[in-house]
Amino acid sequence: MFAFLSEFCAINRQLDLLESALNDIESRNEGIHKELLELLQSNREIRESIIQEKKEGADDTPLPQGSVNPKVTEKSTVGVEKGLSLLALEPSTSSKSSNSASNHAG
Repeated sequence: MFAFLSEFCAINRQLDLLESALNDIESRNEGIHKELLELLQSNREIRESIIQEKKEGADDTPLPQGSVNPKVTEKSTVGVEKGLSLLALEPSTSSKSSNSASNHAG
């Protein structure tokens, strides 16, 4: 009977660790989803701005060859920085939790 209770407690601890790790992953995914929506909105705004500038003729003065419109560059940089921040996500605590779970499982 004692062996059964001990085994049950060990399984219960492992399930608690697993639940904690899954909660961390879910939280991180929600954050990523939010950032992706913000990036999408930013890209839409940049695209609309570029289209509007093209329609207006961008002050009707052509830029010298090889130069870049600073308005477009500034807005585009913000979108690119957001995208790069998504690629450089720091490891979350969920990996630590899963490592703890594997350490306790063994």
